Amino acid sequence: MMQFLSPIASLLGIEVEELMERLKSGAVAYGAVAAFALIAVAFLLVALNAWLTLLWGPIVAPGC
Repeated sequence: MMQFLSPIASLLGIEVEELMERLKSGAVAYGAVAAFALIAVAFLLVALNAWLTLLWGPIVAPGC
């Protein structure tokens, strides 16, 4: 991947080593954000299912 990233980064004036170091140092934070985003999506899907069940009844709503 680095062989493709280096020419593009050099055109933009970005050091590839610096970019990779920033990504590695922020990997834990990005992982935590991704985990919380997955939890939020799951919560929204459950809330949508509950709302559809109240709106249309358990026969038409998916899952119940």
